[in-house]
Amino acid sequence: MTRNTTQKKPKSTTKNLSVAAHNFVVHELACRQYQIYCELFEIIKPRQNRKILTPKTVTFDVVKDLTNKDQEIFYFFDDFASVGLIQNQQTIVIRQLVLTDIDIRRRAWAYLLNAFLALKPINPTIYQAIKSSMPNEIAKEIFEDELTIANVLKELGLDRHHYDYQARLQQSKKPHALPLFVDLIAEEMQNEA
Repeated sequence: MTRNTTQKKPKSTTKNLSVAAHNFVVHELACRQYQIYCELFEIIKPRQNRKILTPKTVTFDVVKDLTNKDQEIFYFFDDFASVGLIQNQQTIVIRQLVLTDIDIRRRAWAYLLNAFLALKPINPTIYQAIKSSMPNEIAKEIFEDELTIANVLKELGLDRHHYDYQARLQQSKKPHALPLFVDLIAEEMQNEA
């Protein structure tokens, strides 16, 4: 389905990095993709059930901030699931790449699209978020076609009723608003009177 859109094999160097909030951050060209992933994918699980990453578990592809000479800052742009498992001051392995802006965009969107396609069942909310945010030219290049629900379903080997069923389920889920504490007190006071 998706293909590697990086034209040439990038130069890379591997090293260990002790993660802190200031030295391992999302690349500005991957912010929207990371936001969609964090907001819509179910990645937050209770801490005791989360897999602990060790330096040998994952190697993160990063680009280095060359404008800041005072400190080393590395930007990630894919593998958002593993990024969510990193703890502060944890040592990870990074592979520093030299990529163009378009390569970073492609890889970030390709990661998000592949994560979406791996979901079971299909999620209409995530599809709509990706469809409305992904630039058409990148969608055509990564997906090798228009990013329509018909093409996505064809890629997954699903019929349209699978998507429609999930869409109806999501529409029927109404968010429950918790009452304000003040209102609960007032209601209790009325019940006591």
